[in-house]
Amino acid sequence: MSRPRDIARILGKTEAANTGNTSLKLNDPGVVEGLQVYDSIALLPVAGLTAGDQAYVKSNSKLYISNGAGWYNRAIINATPALTLSASGTIALTPGSATTITMTATDSDNDNANLSLTLESGGDLFKFATISQDSSVVTITPRTEDSATALGSDGSATLTFKASDGINQATVQNTFTLAFGPDWTGSYADQILDGDATNGSAFGASIGMSGDGNYAFISDQSGGGGTGQGRLFAYSKSGTTWSVHTSFGAADGSNQTHYGIGNQTASLNSDGTFGVFGLPAYNSNKGGLRVYKRTGATYGNAQTLTQTADNGAQLGTSVAMSNDGNYMIAGAPDAAGGKVHFFNLSNSSNNTWSTNGVFSRTTTDHSTLGQDVGIDATGVYAVAGAPSEGSSFPGYAYIYKRTGSTWALETTLTNPDNEANSRFGGGLAINHDGDVLYVGAYAKNVGSGNEGGKIHMYTRSGTTWTLRASFTSGTATNGEEAFGKKIACSADGVTMVTGVPYIPGGAGSNASAGYGGGIEIWTRDGNTMSNTKNIANNNLQSGGLSAGSAGAYDLFGLTLATNNNGDEIMAGSTSGQKTGSGGTTGVVAVIRPS
Repeated sequence: MSRPRDIARILGKTEAANTGNTSLKLNDPGVVEGLQVYDSIALLPVAGLTAGDQAYVKSNSKLYISNGAGWYNRAIINATPALTLSASGTIALTPGSATTITMTATDSDNDNANLSLTLESGGDLFKFATISQDSSVVTITPRTEDSATALGSDGSATLTFKASDGINQATVQNTFTLAFGPDWTGSYADQILDGDATNGSAFGASIGMSGDGNYAFISDQSGGGGTGQGRLFAYSKSGTTWSVHTSFGAADGSNQTHYGIGNQTASLNSDGTFGVFGLPAYNSNKGGLRVYKRTGATYGNAQTLTQTADNGAQLGTSVAMSNDGNYMIAGAPDAAGGKVHFFNLSNSSNNTWSTNGVFSRTTTDHSTLGQDVGIDATGVYAVAGAPSEGSSFPGYAYIYKRTGSTWALETTLTNPDNEANSRFGGGLAINHDGDVLYVGAYAKNVGSGNEGGKIHMYTRSGTTWTLRASFTSGTATNGEEAFGKKIACSADGVTMVTGVPYIPGGAGSNASAGYGGGIEIWTRDGNTMSNTKNIANNNLQSGGLSAGSAGAYDLFGLTLATNNNGDEIMAGSTSGQKTGSGGTTGVVAVIRPS
């Protein structure tokens, strides 16, 4: 008999005896030895089994064979595996910090342990990062800036994660980016701001900038049209040009003397919708905060937050607002020991803020808790300095954590040098993730009796903060330069800028007069800090910034702020001179890489 005839005969007998299509092969009539099909595993027979019986279950797409006593899964039906990652999408790598991604793969017809997990790099990821895999855990470690640059990195590439059962595979593709911050190796240039240039106004006494770099608050300390109460100027940016669009004077007479006092009293959220300004001399020096909301290009709808106790507390000497605009911390360092106050935004449409906790120090050595403060992007971690705390004033820094609506003290950082009068905690900056912290000890003795200052960099893992680097000024050589008295950092904590306002020297005719000042820009690469750019008041003009022939820029760097990217800096010179002013008015230099 020919082969085609044999096949036709078999198919014909099968079709005639298996009209329900539930068996692939029948032997003797009434005895099923072929494959049986069941809707669910619960329908598999449990009695009358014969070794070799076969069954297919539709609900889980699995094939079973009996040993006469039970059923066993014996074959792969070949469903496609499922793959998920602990992080997906576009992932920004942080210089100096590894990113870990865990793969989780499952297969409905396979033992998950038998799945193969592999990687496939797309583009030039190797040019800016190395990759290691330990079973299901993949670690991506950025290269140093020098190494990435040498390899020609463009800072963006893909990585495909794969799970395979040997036949089918599931894939997930992530894009990784890496940026090392602005390149400050070239020149710098932008603009000089001077408010209304009132003689003796000390314009630039406080500076705050929105995270996107489009809005800023700048105060003068004693101007205000001759009232001596100070003024607050709200600036906006069009292209690269900053202009005043709103200004505020003291709203209720002498009760707000020195509206702009202090040098940490302004802060804005990411897009400048909300801005806060401290009024430490308000209400007989009890202090207070004025919170503004922006509508279009105009700030208004202000709420004033005050306290009724603590005469002389000077609430608002320092303020910081979270990037999301929902939380604030403010210092009142001149109460007995000092206090920090927390606030939350309880009604965004009405700009209504509520008290969210108060912490104090009652030490007899007057710790000045709250001399400077900082807060992360979402208001989970906050830090407050107490630079006068401890025997002989070495200083402390206190780290607070919010859980739900409750703030609690989590960590106390002591001065690593434990040096008397070094003022650890006098300057602070924390990154957006709340895991990189800069603490200034601006009166640290750097040798030969010179209190040049020092900055300590910490990183957090879980609840543990570890000191990673301590460094001194790249320009200070003599005297009390106050390196670390005012600090700002980019959102990722990679770029840090600080002032050295008491460096001697000026520009032009004031080259030998008093303290010219300057700023220093530092870059973090892992646990290493590098001094990447120094700008002194006497070389601002050579960088393209000019406020006239006098060009004193005295105390340049006493105040400063930066945007989230760290590529735009405002630095104040409260005793700087404007052309034709006839006296010191204060100026603010806006600086970018060219």
